[in-house]
Amino acid sequence: MQIPPEEGQFLGFLVRALGVKKALEVGCFTGYSSTAIALALPDDGKLWACEKDQRFMSVSAKTWENAGVSHKIHQCLGPALETMKGLIKDHNHTFDFIFIDADKKGYEAYYEQALSLVRDGGVIALDNTLYRGQVAYQEPAPTVEENMHKRSTVQHIRALNAKLHLCFSPPHTPHTHTHTHTQTRSRRSEERQIGRSFPVLWLV
Repeated sequence: MQIPPEEGQFLGFLVRALGVKKALEVGCFTGYSSTAIALALPDDGKLWACEKDQRFMSVSAKTWENAGVSHKIHQCLGPALETMKGLIKDHNHTFDFIFIDADKKGYEAYYEQALSLVRDGGVIALDNTLYRGQVAYQEPAPTVEENMHKRSTVQHIRALNAKLHLCFSPPHTPHTHTHTHTQTRSRRSEERQIGRSFPVLWLV
């Protein structure tokens, strides 16, 4: 959902420090995080903002207009995964910065598509990877719908964190108790990263 003010400041700091001119956001909600990114972009910088909900896109558009950054933003209404796949043809490995903050079930798929969009030396940032510390807690008993949804969300985040750890760990590091399907997907990610250099940031 909406990021806290200090994270917005951090995103702006990253964009300025990295000299970002081309960015992508997955999940707009109210437009707060995209505004923080767009404000830090140079005047000729561009941000592709992906949002599947028309209501949230409309709210975001008003936020961008009020902040004076509408001219920097490409509105991409629709499922973000489809948008990202469509961008690969003309924008393969050209994005300086990609921020993912959408449905946690889709995080792994968004990350996989981001690999084809981020440039060498660019940054992929993922929000909620600690999920308020709950990835380290014992899972709640799924007695009510809310807890079942929370458990599913935590499981998806844990799976992605484990995958990223496997992908970016030194080759000699032993990995135990890792499911075969996770290893297979991680090896595919590793193959796509060979010869490339870019950091992945885990944001709380």
